[in-house]
Amino acid sequence: MTDSTKAHNETIKRYRFIVVGKQSYKVREHWFWDEFSKTSWEPQTYNIFHNYINAQTTYIDIGAWIGSTLIYASQQNPKEMYALEANPLSFELLQENCSLNKSLEKTKLSHLCITDKSDEITGFGGSNNTKNTSSASSINGDCWKVLTKTLTAYLAENKLLDCKNLFIKIDIEGAEELILKDLESLKNKENITICISLHPPFMKDKLEFCKSFLGFCYQFKKVLNSDLEALPIEQLKEMITTDEKYTSWGTSYGNFFEIVLTNKEITNNKNISFLLFERNEATRCL
Repeated sequence: MTDSTKAHNETIKRYRFIVVGKQSYKVREHWFWDEFSKTSWEPQTYNIFHNYINAQTTYIDIGAWIGSTLIYASQQNPKEMYALEANPLSFELLQENCSLNKSLEKTKLSHLCITDKSDEITGFGGSNNTKNTSSASSINGDCWKVLTKTLTAYLAENKLLDCKNLFIKIDIEGAEELILKDLESLKNKENITICISLHPPFMKDKLEFCKSFLGFCYQFKKVLNSDLEALPIEQLKEMITTDEKYTSWGTSYGNFFEIVLTNKEITNNKNISFLLFERNEATRCL
């Protein structure tokens, strides 16, 4: 156990309750809940989930972090939920947050690094700004050792490739470059919706990424932006390759954005307004 992990485990555990929609969740204390509890957090993501996840859906969260998007998915009552996280500190919080909530407790959790190689041990994390993330810059670090798995191998091992209604959310902060070949293997499947977050500033070669990724996108009937509007491929290429640090479609942190690839029609066809609230309740345990 590294010194940073030991120190993390020895801190006093604090908990709070958050409310998403009308449902309350008990979660381990984390700076995220402070920052986003006062306003809506990624309402477009919530709306995507609302429109494409239902009771027949198998949901897979790749880069689940501490469970924020898993909570969003649980609101739609999917048939099954799977979640993967590479960062061991985040994974510990993810495990606990799932165990604390009935709607999350049956989620199949995996401490894995999804990359271009399977069943190898890779270094992960190595600086203060990567110890609580799952970014591409964390891979091959020296803070922790994490088991790797390709996306194709993970789906095959869990018998997920033949699911009748599969929703895959991918947010691996630049490491999407490493899973291009695995994405190609999914292009002809009618049963899949993919919500992928793209992080061009973290990419080593944006033009090279576009060559493969845009061809993959062409295989889907619908390529949508985060507002579920049609996104022309040429526009997507411009969004990826731009050198602008801050863009109208990106976040306050930079040119980071998500798109949806699907062959399906929208399930609910609604835009949902919601707020993520914090309850004035807290528990403290030693």
